[in-house]
Amino acid sequence: MRLLVCIAAFALPALSSGCSRSDTPTCGHDDVECYAESLVWLEVNESPVSTVAIDASFPDPSDDPNAPSLMLYPEYFSFDQAGESGLLQVAWNDPLAMRPGICIRICARGVCSGRNCSSSVPDGLVTGVWRTYLGYNALPPEMAYGVPNAQVLDVQVQPITMPDLQDPIAELQDLLGQGIGIDPPPAESGLLFGQPQEVATTLWNFGSDDDESGDEQTCPTTSCNAFGSDQCGPTAPEALPYMRVDISGGNSAFADENGNFVIPHGGSGDVTVNSPMTGRLSRIRQEKESPRRRSRRAQSSAGVSPSIPRFDVSQPRQKVSPSPVRSATPTT
Repeated sequence: MRLLVCIAAFALPALSSGCSRSDTPTCGHDDVECYAESLVWLEVNESPVSTVAIDASFPDPSDDPNAPSLMLYPEYFSFDQAGESGLLQVAWNDPLAMRPGICIRICARGVCSGRNCSSSVPDGLVTGVWRTYLGYNALPPEMAYGVPNAQVLDVQVQPITMPDLQDPIAELQDLLGQGIGIDPPPAESGLLFGQPQEVATTLWNFGSDDDESGDEQTCPTTSCNAFGSDQCGPTAPEALPYMRVDISGGNSAFADENGNFVIPHGGSGDVTVNSPMTGRLSRIRQEKESPRRRSRRAQSSAGVSPSIPRFDVSQPRQKVSPSPVRSATPTT
Protein backbone atom coordinates (compact mmCIF):
# COMPACT_ATOMS: atom_id res chain seq x y z
CA MET A 1 0.00 0.00 0.00
CA ARG A 2 1.31 3.43 -0.90
CA LEU A 3 -0.18 6.72 0.19
CA LEU A 4 -0.14 9.75 -2.06
CA VAL A 5 -1.43 12.88 -0.38
CA CYS A 6 -1.20 16.61 -0.93
CA ILE A 7 -0.81 18.52 2.33
CA ALA A 8 -1.84 22.14 2.66
CA ALA A 9 -2.07 24.87 5.27
CA PHE A 10 -3.59 28.33 5.53
CA ALA A 11 -1.02 30.92 4.50
CA LEU A 12 -1.04 34.49 5.83
CA PRO A 13 1.01 37.47 4.66
CA ALA A 14 4.33 37.56 6.50
CA LEU A 15 4.31 39.66 9.65
CA SER A 16 7.51 41.10 11.04
CA SER A 17 8.64 40.94 14.64
CA GLY A 18 11.81 42.86 13.89
CA CYS A 19 14.42 43.92 11.38
CA SER A 20 17.37 42.69 13.39
CA ARG A 21 20.86 42.11 11.97
CA SER A 22 23.70 40.00 13.30
CA ASP A 23 27.42 39.47 12.77
CA THR A 24 26.99 35.81 11.86
CA PRO A 25 29.07 34.81 8.79
CA THR A 26 26.80 34.17 5.81
CA CYS A 27 27.02 32.51 2.40
CA GLY A 28 25.03 33.37 -0.71
CA HIS A 29 22.16 31.22 -1.85
CA ASP A 30 23.43 27.88 -3.25
CA ASP A 31 27.07 29.03 -2.90
CA VAL A 32 28.37 25.52 -2.27
CA GLU A 33 32.03 26.58 -2.19
CA CYS A 34 31.32 29.07 0.58
CA TYR A 35 29.40 26.49 2.59
CA ALA A 36 32.19 23.95 1.98
CA GLU A 37 34.71 26.42 3.40
CA SER A 38 32.51 26.89 6.48
CA LEU A 39 31.95 23.15 6.98
CA VAL A 40 32.78 21.76 10.43
CA TRP A 41 33.84 18.07 10.45
CA LEU A 42 34.98 16.78 13.84
CA GLU A 43 35.95 13.58 15.56
CA VAL A 44 33.95 12.82 18.72
CA ASN A 45 36.90 14.04 20.83
CA GLU A 46 36.39 17.53 19.32
CA SER A 47 39.51 17.46 17.13
CA PRO A 48 39.05 18.32 13.43
CA VAL A 49 38.97 15.40 11.04
CA SER A 50 42.23 15.39 9.07
CA THR A 51 41.41 15.82 5.39
CA VAL A 52 42.99 16.46 2.01
CA ALA A 53 41.40 18.14 -1.00
CA ILE A 54 40.86 15.99 -4.09
CA ASP A 55 40.43 18.20 -7.17
CA ALA A 56 39.25 15.66 -9.71
CA SER A 57 36.06 14.05 -10.91
CA PHE A 58 35.30 10.59 -9.49
CA PRO A 59 34.29 7.55 -11.55
CA ASP A 60 30.96 5.82 -11.21
CA PRO A 61 30.63 3.55 -8.18
CA SER A 62 32.17 0.11 -8.68
CA ASP A 63 30.03 -3.02 -8.96
CA ASP A 64 32.91 -5.12 -7.58
CA PRO A 65 31.74 -7.22 -4.59
CA ASN A 66 34.73 -5.88 -2.62
CA ALA A 67 33.59 -2.26 -3.00
CA PRO A 68 32.81 -0.55 0.33
CA SER A 69 29.35 0.65 1.35
CA LEU A 70 27.89 3.10 3.86
CA MET A 71 24.74 3.75 5.84
CA LEU A 72 24.28 7.16 7.48
CA TYR A 73 22.26 8.12 10.55
CA PRO A 74 20.51 10.46 10.78
CA GLU A 75 19.67 11.35 7.20
CA TYR A 76 18.68 14.93 7.98
CA PHE A 77 20.00 17.88 10.05
CA SER A 78 18.59 21.34 10.74
CA PHE A 79 20.74 24.15 12.18
CA ASP A 80 19.89 27.76 13.04
CA GLN A 81 23.16 28.82 14.69
CA ALA A 82 26.62 29.14 13.18
CA GLY A 83 29.02 26.69 14.81
CA GLU A 84 26.24 24.28 15.70
CA SER A 85 26.87 20.63 14.79
CA GLY A 86 25.13 17.28 14.83
CA LEU A 87 26.31 13.75 15.52
CA LEU A 88 26.60 11.79 12.28
CA GLN A 89 27.06 8.03 12.57
CA VAL A 90 28.69 6.46 9.51
CA ALA A 91 28.08 2.71 9.47
CA TRP A 92 30.56 1.23 6.98
CA ASN A 93 31.23 -2.15 5.41
CA ASP A 94 34.51 -2.98 3.67
CA PRO A 95 35.25 -6.59 2.55
CA LEU A 96 38.95 -5.63 2.30
CA ALA A 97 39.04 -5.35 6.12
CA MET A 98 39.60 -1.68 6.98
CA ARG A 99 37.62 1.45 7.56
CA PRO A 100 37.50 2.90 4.04
CA GLY A 101 38.63 6.35 3.08
CA ILE A 102 35.72 8.80 3.29
CA CYS A 103 35.20 11.76 0.95
CA ILE A 104 32.56 14.44 1.43
CA ARG A 105 31.33 17.37 -0.63
CA ILE A 106 28.50 19.90 -0.43
CA CYS A 107 25.79 19.96 -3.12
CA ALA A 108 22.85 22.25 -3.85
CA ARG A 109 20.50 21.93 -6.82
CA GLY A 110 22.87 19.62 -8.67
CA VAL A 111 25.98 21.81 -8.21
CA CYS A 112 28.68 20.42 -5.89
CA SER A 113 31.81 21.72 -4.21
CA GLY A 114 35.19 20.04 -4.30
CA ARG A 115 35.80 17.00 -2.12
CA ASN A 116 37.57 16.72 1.21
CA CYS A 117 38.77 13.20 2.00
CA SER A 118 39.78 11.45 5.20
CA SER A 119 42.26 8.57 5.05
CA SER A 120 41.35 4.95 5.66
CA VAL A 121 42.09 3.17 8.94
CA PRO A 122 43.76 -0.29 8.54
CA ASP A 123 41.98 -1.78 11.56
CA GLY A 124 41.40 -5.25 10.08
CA LEU A 125 37.62 -4.91 10.48
CA VAL A 126 35.05 -5.51 7.77
CA THR A 127 32.33 -3.43 9.41
CA GLY A 128 32.07 -0.68 11.99
CA VAL A 129 30.59 2.71 12.90
CA TRP A 130 32.53 5.97 12.67
CA ARG A 131 31.00 8.73 14.80
CA THR A 132 31.71 12.29 13.70
CA TYR A 133 30.14 15.73 14.03
CA LEU A 134 29.02 17.83 11.08
CA GLY A 135 28.03 21.49 11.14
CA TYR A 136 28.64 24.89 9.57
CA ASN A 137 30.29 28.13 10.66
CA ALA A 138 28.10 30.14 8.27
CA LEU A 139 24.37 30.60 7.68
CA PRO A 140 22.27 31.84 4.75
CA PRO A 141 21.82 35.63 4.39
CA GLU A 142 19.97 37.40 7.18
CA MET A 143 16.20 37.42 7.43
CA ALA A 144 14.44 40.33 5.77
CA TYR A 145 11.30 41.99 7.13
CA GLY A 146 10.72 39.17 9.58
CA VAL A 147 10.98 36.39 6.98
CA PRO A 148 13.74 33.84 7.81
CA ASN A 149 16.10 32.62 5.11
CA ALA A 150 16.71 28.91 4.58
CA GLN A 151 19.31 26.98 2.60
CA VAL A 152 18.92 23.30 1.71
CA LEU A 153 22.22 21.46 1.22
CA ASP A 154 23.15 17.83 0.66
CA VAL A 155 26.35 16.47 2.20
CA GLN A 156 27.49 13.69 -0.11
CA VAL A 157 29.55 11.01 1.65
CA GLN A 158 31.43 8.39 -0.40
CA PRO A 159 33.68 5.48 0.67
CA ILE A 160 36.85 4.42 -1.21
CA THR A 161 39.06 1.38 -0.58
CA MET A 162 41.95 -0.61 -2.08
CA PRO A 163 43.69 -3.97 -1.39
CA ASP A 164 46.43 -4.79 1.13
CA LEU A 165 45.28 -2.24 3.74
CA GLN A 166 46.77 0.59 1.66
CA ASP A 167 45.36 4.11 2.01
CA PRO A 168 43.18 4.89 -1.05
CA ILE A 169 43.32 8.64 -0.38
CA ALA A 170 47.13 8.62 -0.51
CA GLU A 171 46.90 6.58 -3.73
CA LEU A 172 44.55 9.17 -5.25
CA GLN A 173 46.97 11.94 -4.37
CA ASP A 174 49.89 10.01 -5.84
CA LEU A 175 48.08 9.30 -9.12
CA LEU A 176 46.92 12.88 -9.53
CA GLY A 177 50.40 14.15 -8.65
CA GLN A 178 51.76 12.09 -11.56
CA GLY A 179 49.12 13.49 -13.88
CA ILE A 180 47.30 10.16 -14.08
CA GLY A 181 43.52 10.38 -14.29
CA ILE A 182 41.27 8.58 -11.83
CA ASP A 183 38.06 8.53 -13.89
CA PRO A 184 38.45 5.64 -14.34
CA PRO A 185 41.42 4.79 -12.12
CA PRO A 186 44.18 2.53 -13.45
CA ALA A 187 43.18 -1.11 -13.03
CA GLU A 188 46.47 -1.93 -11.31
CA SER A 189 45.73 0.57 -8.54
CA GLY A 190 42.91 -1.58 -7.19
CA LEU A 191 40.90 1.49 -6.18
CA LEU A 192 37.23 0.75 -5.52
CA PHE A 193 34.68 3.55 -5.20
CA GLY A 194 31.56 2.81 -3.19
CA GLN A 195 28.08 4.23 -3.69
CA PRO A 196 27.81 7.77 -2.26
CA GLN A 197 25.15 8.50 0.37
CA GLU A 198 23.65 11.87 1.27
CA VAL A 199 22.71 13.74 4.45
CA ALA A 200 20.19 16.52 3.85
CA THR A 201 20.80 19.72 5.80
CA THR A 202 18.69 22.84 6.21
CA LEU A 203 20.39 25.99 7.49
CA TRP A 204 18.19 28.76 8.90
CA ASN A 205 18.89 32.42 9.59
CA PHE A 206 16.28 33.98 11.88
CA GLY A 207 18.34 37.10 12.49
CA SER A 208 19.79 38.09 15.83
CA ASP A 209 17.86 37.55 19.06
CA ASP A 210 20.67 38.72 21.34
CA ASP A 211 18.96 42.00 22.15
CA GLU A 212 17.63 41.55 25.69
CA SER A 213 16.00 44.97 25.91
CA GLY A 214 12.56 43.73 24.96
CA ASP A 215 10.49 41.01 23.36
CA GLU A 216 9.79 42.95 20.20
CA GLN A 217 11.90 45.32 18.13
CA THR A 218 10.86 48.44 16.29
CA CYS A 219 11.37 48.60 12.55
CA PRO A 220 12.74 51.80 11.01
CA THR A 221 10.17 51.80 8.21
CA THR A 222 6.50 50.94 7.91
CA SER A 223 7.34 48.31 5.27
CA CYS A 224 8.39 45.90 8.01
CA ASN A 225 4.91 45.88 9.51
CA ALA A 226 2.73 46.22 6.46
CA PHE A 227 -0.08 44.22 8.07
CA GLY A 228 -1.49 44.04 11.56
CA SER A 229 -2.76 40.74 12.96
CA ASP A 230 -6.34 41.78 12.19
CA GLN A 231 -5.53 43.00 8.68
CA CYS A 232 -4.23 39.87 7.07
CA GLY A 233 -7.20 39.46 4.81
CA PRO A 234 -8.76 36.13 3.81
CA THR A 235 -6.85 32.90 4.32
CA ALA A 236 -5.99 30.61 1.43
CA PRO A 237 -4.83 26.99 1.22
CA GLU A 238 -1.24 26.55 0.09
CA ALA A 239 0.79 23.38 -0.44
CA LEU A 240 3.74 22.94 1.92
CA PRO A 241 6.85 21.64 0.11
CA TYR A 242 9.38 19.35 1.76
CA MET A 243 7.25 18.81 4.88
CA ARG A 244 7.84 15.65 6.91
CA VAL A 245 4.89 13.25 7.19
CA ASP A 246 4.72 10.09 9.33
CA ILE A 247 2.56 6.99 9.54
CA SER A 248 1.92 6.48 13.25
CA GLY A 249 4.25 3.66 14.29
CA GLY A 250 5.48 3.26 10.72
CA ASN A 251 7.52 4.89 7.97
CA SER A 252 8.13 8.56 7.24
CA ALA A 253 8.63 10.65 4.12
CA PHE A 254 9.21 14.23 2.98
CA ALA A 255 6.79 15.92 0.64
CA ASP A 256 8.06 17.04 -2.75
CA GLU A 257 8.15 20.63 -4.02
CA ASN A 258 4.38 20.52 -4.64
CA GLY A 259 3.45 19.11 -1.23
CA ASN A 260 2.90 15.57 -2.54
CA PHE A 261 4.43 12.60 -0.77
CA VAL A 262 4.53 8.80 -0.89
CA ILE A 263 5.00 6.64 2.23
CA PRO A 264 5.77 2.93 1.64
CA HIS A 265 3.46 0.77 3.74
CA GLY A 266 3.32 -3.02 3.78
CA GLY A 267 -0.10 -3.39 5.41
CA SER A 268 -3.63 -3.25 4.02
CA GLY A 269 -5.56 -1.68 6.92
CA ASP A 270 -6.26 1.95 7.73
CA VAL A 271 -3.35 4.04 9.01
CA THR A 272 -3.04 7.39 10.74
CA VAL A 273 -0.88 9.98 8.98
CA ASN A 274 0.55 12.88 10.97
CA SER A 275 2.87 15.78 10.29
CA PRO A 276 5.10 17.32 12.99
CA MET A 277 4.96 20.55 10.95
CA THR A 278 8.70 20.56 10.44
CA GLY A 279 10.60 19.84 7.27
CA ARG A 280 13.48 20.75 5.05
CA LEU A 281 12.12 24.25 4.45
CA SER A 282 9.81 24.78 7.40
CA ARG A 283 9.77 24.85 11.17
CA ILE A 284 7.67 26.43 13.92
CA ARG A 285 9.14 29.38 15.80
CA GLN A 286 7.62 31.82 18.28
CA GLU A 287 8.23 35.24 16.78
CA LYS A 288 7.63 37.30 19.93
CA GLU A 289 10.38 35.73 22.01
CA SER A 290 12.72 32.96 20.88
CA PRO A 291 13.26 29.82 23.00
CA ARG A 292 16.98 30.68 23.35
CA ARG A 293 16.25 34.16 24.72
CA ARG A 294 13.53 32.85 27.05
CA SER A 295 15.90 30.12 28.28
CA ARG A 296 18.66 32.65 28.97
CA ARG A 297 16.26 34.85 30.93
CA ALA A 298 15.01 31.92 33.00
CA GLN A 299 18.56 30.87 33.80
CA SER A 300 19.56 34.45 34.66
CA SER A 301 16.65 34.94 37.04
CA ALA A 302 17.49 31.65 38.73
CA GLY A 303 21.14 32.61 39.16
CA VAL A 304 22.34 29.91 36.75
CA SER A 305 24.99 30.61 34.12
CA PRO A 306 23.84 29.39 30.70
CA SER A 307 25.86 26.49 29.35
CA ILE A 308 25.60 24.10 26.42
CA PRO A 309 26.58 20.42 26.74
CA ARG A 310 29.41 19.41 24.43
CA PHE A 311 29.82 16.09 22.68
CA ASP A 312 27.43 14.03 24.77
CA VAL A 313 26.28 11.29 22.40
CA SER A 314 22.78 11.60 23.87
CA GLN A 315 22.62 15.14 22.49
CA PRO A 316 21.86 15.19 18.74
CA ARG A 317 23.03 18.78 18.27
CA GLN A 318 25.93 20.56 19.95
CA LYS A 319 27.40 24.05 19.97
CA VAL A 320 31.01 24.19 18.79
CA SER A 321 33.38 26.77 17.31
CA PRO A 322 36.16 24.84 15.54
CA SER A 323 38.24 25.69 12.53
CA PRO A 324 36.61 24.71 9.21
CA VAL A 325 37.94 21.90 7.04
CA ARG A 326 39.60 22.57 3.74
CA SER A 327 37.57 23.23 0.62
CA ALA A 328 38.30 22.52 -3.01
CA THR A 329 37.53 23.63 -6.54
CA PRO A 330 34.14 22.46 -7.93
CA THR A 331 34.29 19.19 -9.84
CA THR A 332 31.82 17.16 -11.83
